[in-house]
Amino acid sequence: MFSYEVPGARYQPAVKLGRWDGKVSFFSSAGNTYINLLPDILQVLDDEMYDVELLDTRTYRTAFEFTPITEELFAHKTWPADHHWGDNQLCCETIRWKLSINSSVIWVQWWKPQLALENTSVCGTQLCGRAYGQSIVIVPNENLVMQTEEDYRNIGLDVGVYYGKRKEYDKTHTICTWQSLNALLKKTESGDADIPIHEFIEGVVCVMVDEVHGLAADKLKQLMTSTFAKVPIRWGLPARSRKKKSTIHHCTFAWGK
Repeated sequence: MFSYEVPGARYQPAVKLGRWDGKVSFFSSAGNTYINLLPDILQVLDDEMYDVELLDTRTYRTAFEFTPITEELFAHKTWPADHHWGDNQLCCETIRWKLSINSSVIWVQWWKPQLALENTSVCGTQLCGRAYGQSIVIVPNENLVMQTEEDYRNIGLDVGVYYGKRKEYDKTHTICTWQSLNALLKKTESGDADIPIHEFIEGVVCVMVDEVHGLAADKLKQLMTSTFAKVPIRWGLPARSRKKKSTIHHCTFAWGK
């Protein structure tokens, strides 16, 4: 139950020789697992009539309150002619649901790119307004970095970017690409980083990831369960319904269901 079969594993020598069953376990050999799997694990233990007492040793904040979202939130703002905020009820309903859950991924049948930007902008506004801390938005390419930055600036947020030649620090909200973040992680490990990644994410309470379905599952799990392990608010933005099982499992590790 708490494992999944790796696609094509049956063709690998380790499986053919009987050294590996071709599955990735949700548990380590020492019994360690992921917080987001606890509801399923506890259900199994409860079904087996075990009495379980949980001890939460997390030292960071895990409870947050947000201002209710309405379609008139940015009615006082002047938007570009091609901007369509306020004409789609789905966007507002999705944001309301997301703000009610600290950690989640939204699997949808379709998604308009502009609505993704509005999602990040609204969530960023909520965090800024409540002064909970800083946020990082991770997008797949430089064009989306610039588009998201423009949306943030339109609503008056303190925003910076981290990609290519533009590397801005000490901003309340930072927009970056996966590639830049991975490069920073590697430079930190080799000691060549201008600023170590643990300093880069200091004070960050929210990580928002756009186009979750396009990320490599292993990289996704590694970053979200190690580098960002203690970031309490994490939202996986637009993800199409056609997705690999391995991506679903790794999203469960990182965000929950």
